[in-house]
Amino acid sequence: MADDLKIRVPVELDTSKVKDDIPKLNNVLANDNKAHAKIIGELDLNKTQKKIQSQLATISKNLKIDIGGLNATSIQSSIKVAEKQVTSSVKNIKHEIQNIDTTLAETFKAGFNKDGQIDIVKTVENARKVLSQFGNPTFSWTKDSSGEVTQITAEVTSLTGQVEKLKYALNETNGSFDYLSGSSSEKGILKLIADIDKAKSKYTTLLSEFKSSNSGIETGLTKEIADVNNAINNLGKGGSVAEVDSLFNTLKTTANEIKQNLDTTSSSFNKVTNAENTLAKMPTTIQEISNNFSKLKNQPQEIVDLIQGLNTQLTKVKDTEENFGRNKQWSEEYRELVVSVKKAETEIKSLQLLEKSDNSEAQQQASRYNKIIENISLINKLEKQRISAGKEETVEINRQIKNAKGRISTAESYLKKNKLISSEYEEQIRLLKKTGEYEQAIVKAKSADKSSATSTKTENNVARLTQNLTTLETKWKESPIFNGEFQEKFNELKTSLSNVGGDPKALDEYRIKLNELTNELKRADVAYKASFSSNKSQQSIEATKQNIKKLIYTIQTWQQANTKAMSKNTFNGGTYQVETDNMIASLKKLLNASDLTASDLKANVDKINRSFRTMSSEAQAAGVNGLSFFDKIKEDALKFTSWMSLTTVISGISREAVKFYNNVVDIDTAMTELRKVTDNTNQQYAEFFDNIGQKAKDLKINLSDLISQTAEWGKRGYSLDEAETLATNSGIYSVVGEVDNATAVQDLTTVMKSYNMTVDESINIVDKFNAISNKYAVSASDIGDMLSRSVSSLSVAGNTLDQAIAMGTAITEITGDAAEAGKRKLPDYIIIYSMQITISVKG
Repeated sequence: MADDLKIRVPVELDTSKVKDDIPKLNNVLANDNKAHAKIIGELDLNKTQKKIQSQLATISKNLKIDIGGLNATSIQSSIKVAEKQVTSSVKNIKHEIQNIDTTLAETFKAGFNKDGQIDIVKTVENARKVLSQFGNPTFSWTKDSSGEVTQITAEVTSLTGQVEKLKYALNETNGSFDYLSGSSSEKGILKLIADIDKAKSKYTTLLSEFKSSNSGIETGLTKEIADVNNAINNLGKGGSVAEVDSLFNTLKTTANEIKQNLDTTSSSFNKVTNAENTLAKMPTTIQEISNNFSKLKNQPQEIVDLIQGLNTQLTKVKDTEENFGRNKQWSEEYRELVVSVKKAETEIKSLQLLEKSDNSEAQQQASRYNKIIENISLINKLEKQRISAGKEETVEINRQIKNAKGRISTAESYLKKNKLISSEYEEQIRLLKKTGEYEQAIVKAKSADKSSATSTKTENNVARLTQNLTTLETKWKESPIFNGEFQEKFNELKTSLSNVGGDPKALDEYRIKLNELTNELKRADVAYKASFSSNKSQQSIEATKQNIKKLIYTIQTWQQANTKAMSKNTFNGGTYQVETDNMIASLKKLLNASDLTASDLKANVDKINRSFRTMSSEAQAAGVNGLSFFDKIKEDALKFTSWMSLTTVISGISREAVKFYNNVVDIDTAMTELRKVTDNTNQQYAEFFDNIGQKAKDLKINLSDLISQTAEWGKRGYSLDEAETLATNSGIYSVVGEVDNATAVQDLTTVMKSYNMTVDESINIVDKFNAISNKYAVSASDIGDMLSRSVSSLSVAGNTLDQAIAMGTAITEITGDAAEAGKRKLPDYIIIYSMQITISVKG
């Protein structure tokens, strides 16, 4: 145990002075059998780096060269460059060392259920949090003969697609899985890190190029660009290339949609520049439209409303740009404004041409063209409605469009026949059709957005359900039926989910299949529970065998610390040496037993434990505990001469360190067990540790014992606060009754359950035990032992706790055997007592 204790002392040494002394001192320590210390020198990279830099700076500053034809200043500059290169190299070496250390030292905590067994779902989640920084991990695991998970293998797909296999083994001491090996050792892990750097560099360059080519609309893409930036920075911290790709595609799609909206009836080599120019001229354009309309004799209200709305639309476009930049909303509002302007110009031109007609031929021409324009406007309106129409409505819209086209054809035939074709009217018709196309494009874009939103929602649901399905797979693998036909159905379910895409109907079908599979698993739950119960029994046996090892160690430690008692006789007649040796032999026999049930094994161990506690108390009462005369002389002699030798000093420090280390290990083991059976935050455990430490000091009980009792109460389903209160009470009982942790907890549990007592009432039990032991020839442990065997029957018979204690005390004083009183006498008394009640009632 001492080899594991390291004390790090930072020192700075001049190697020229100590290079001969350190080997001599190590040689002295090595030849001293009682010394467990060794001096090890380690290089401090930070201080080494500073020393190198300081020395190089001094050389560069003080170097003076006077050689004919050479430039000393140039030489000094070269030295400074070399200094920077060396400094950079030192930093790079330090960086790589830190990467290797932190990567290879990575562990992840095991997750535990309420029974203190490893929960593979929680454990895999802990592993995923650690390893997802390097790529996308998948997991498999192996179990030992008792069903305990002992090794986990992670296959991590790096950001460039390479797969690295990493193995982790269970560390039972601290309840974690530690790195064991990899497919290509540390090089494979460094390759994963290098892939992260490559991916970051690639996407940073792509983003920079995108921003450069879309600078005109960058103000409207602030959020999308920030999302991509965050995703790039998150690579290596749990993020994935798939997430970056998805966000980058969203960014590019949004940019293309903005540019598409800027592609209006006017043409330009640059759509953004064209939009800027159009908006700059828009106030003048609107004023010209208003002026031209005011000169017309006929001013339809529909056109009046259209022109009055142009300035409102322009203001809306400017406000959006000012508040949100040139985003998609801004581009859509710009497009609607341009379409409205073109429509107003076309309508005014048609009215102007109509008013110029001053003879019958011209009026016929104007009438026919007006008919064509009227029907083109109707077709534009109907085609916009058709985009979102249902099946029946679409049929009716198609009929009306067909009739409108027929009327247009008739008017065009008349114009051609009578040679009344007008270039001005034809231009207005072209512009009107073009305006209609852009209006339809706007409606289609809005409809596509709505459809895209539905598809995106479905895809998000698929992503969430995929994650849930992975968790279910991990959980279901524990079931005995997760094989054969059931596993095939599960794989089909995974395939159907991956093929859903954005189809909400396919997602509904998946949910139905998942529900059927879940019900099938529930129907097999009986077999699963039977398997789990068998494993739990085996785990209970293993836990008891661990307690046997601890008890053997405790007895052996007691023998070493009480050599004075070894030759003395116990109250049973044999010597303490023989009695304790027999206990150890019995425990070793139980350790190898294979024909006992979990409960029988525990009962035998508890019996030996109680016998040992009783015997150690007898030794203390008889005054024979402690070291023998010669052992004491030896101990005092060591203390007397300890100042004379450096080796002895180091040995003393080592022994105290070992003692301290053992205490720390016991406390850490107890805290680990407590964490297994309770579910609290680190802050709550820290507060508990402070509180329980003071209580252990007040009660004069070992801190590890009090924490172990808290864990025992936690196993019974109590919260951390409740378990702390109950442990304090059972701790008092263990001191007063001189019983072990498990017995103290079990005795109180039996009484509390029998009388449905609350946590706060548990101290009353201890008070009653102590009061009786102070007045009568019965110990608190005798009362606890007696009640643990009979209190359930007494409570059913209607006896109060005081009555039960009184009866047990009376019988124990008469028989002198609390165990026999609990097994035989009290049950007989209950029968007689019940008979007397029955007789009195009938009489």
